[in-house]
Amino acid sequence: ATINQLIAELKEQEMRNDELIKVYKQEKDITDLAVTEGVNKGLQIALIHLRKLNADILWKQLNMNTNEND
Repeated sequence: ATINQLIAELKEQEMRNDELIKVYKQEKDITDLAVTEGVNKGLQIALIHLRKLNADILWKQLNMNTNEND
């Protein structure tokens, strides 16, 4: 899978978790709410790192292409 595919899949999971969080809040299910909120924090951190990695890779590819043309 490409980094962009991973980012899309993690964002989809985050959105599904957001829906679960709403349900858990309505049902006052504190345990599942806490776990799901924690998972979403982890997903958000992973997304930040994947986006940074993607930008770093694109930057290195750009520099490699520039150096090859020199």
